[in-house]
Amino acid sequence: MTYSFNLFHQIVLLGAAHGIVLVLYIITSKVRNKKARFFLSLFVLAFSIDNVRQVFLESGVYNSYPQLVLIPGTWVATVSISFFFYIYYLLNPAAKTKPWQLLLLALLVLERLFYTTVIFSPAQLRLAFYKSTSYYFLDLVETSVGVILALSLTWGAFRLLGKNLRNDNLKIQSIKGINYLRYLALALFFLSAVWLITEVSFMSAGKLEVFYPLWILMTITVYWIGYLGYRNSDELKGDLKLRAAIALDRKTLSYHLKKIRSALDHEKLYRKSELNLSYFAKHIGINQTYLSQLINDGMGTNFIDLVNRYRVEEVKRKLLDPANEHIKIIALAYESGFNSKSTFNKVFKDYTNLTPKGFRETSMTKRKS
Repeated sequence: MTYSFNLFHQIVLLGAAHGIVLVLYIITSKVRNKKARFFLSLFVLAFSIDNVRQVFLESGVYNSYPQLVLIPGTWVATVSISFFFYIYYLLNPAAKTKPWQLLLLALLVLERLFYTTVIFSPAQLRLAFYKSTSYYFLDLVETSVGVILALSLTWGAFRLLGKNLRNDNLKIQSIKGINYLRYLALALFFLSAVWLITEVSFMSAGKLEVFYPLWILMTITVYWIGYLGYRNSDELKGDLKLRAAIALDRKTLSYHLKKIRSALDHEKLYRKSELNLSYFAKHIGINQTYLSQLINDGMGTNFIDLVNRYRVEEVKRKLLDPANEHIKIIALAYESGFNSKSTFNKVFKDYTNLTPKGFRETSMTKRKS
């Protein structure tokens, strides 16, 4: 039995080797955001592994060496999910995982567990599984679903990046190349769309060569994202120095944290609906990048979450006050600094696990009992 690598196969395998080396660099990089680093590593590693698997299947390596059939199943869904979570935790290092995100992670784990069982089968059985009609159908379905998932998640990542920039999250804006990352997320979206169309049009005809240009473009995009993620760890050295300076100057840190709390606790600055990081920094007289870092390191949150927490607490106090029972909830929200009903409802439920109406009804019931 023989196998044959064409020029395309050689290019893809070299790219996969490059990807694995890149993963090692990412894993060993000194980045404090461990969740983002983990998902970036998984993103690049999963893509590299899937490339090797596809080349081995197409070139006939598995036929000659069935004992090498150790890479279980398609990794398309893993690539898509890990990319989304990389962006999510890059922008929100302290963010909590939401129920629908837990569902995505569960899907990823179940997919891996299903295929991992194949590894423990004898080599010939593994090869028979990969050559079976059942596997071909399963791979086609999973790849299609994975590409559809990629469309949703890459678009979601693109929107998260854009939303973060609009919200003045300077911790992320300070990273050079963030716009490149946004453009690359958009590129992944369009490449996934073209891949899905191509798969529907040509896969049944067995014309695998039509995927080669897309495959190369996808590979370049994925490794470029990995490279940017690794390079950003070096570009954060200025921020790391700032953190070190803050840690050394405890008195200055304490002084500025008191100013932040005073502006919120006593001046009630959060009631200003147009409040943003730039205005807040000017109001208390410090650099806005320094302010962002103070809030992140000194208070364990980010500016937007900090302000929203104060606003939610004020709304809760007002809802608990019997004197406000006749006042509409949205009016209380506007008084507390919210300027959008939909944003208020979402933020309130995120912090309390209750809708504003449900919170008011619960408090009224407790008072009457």
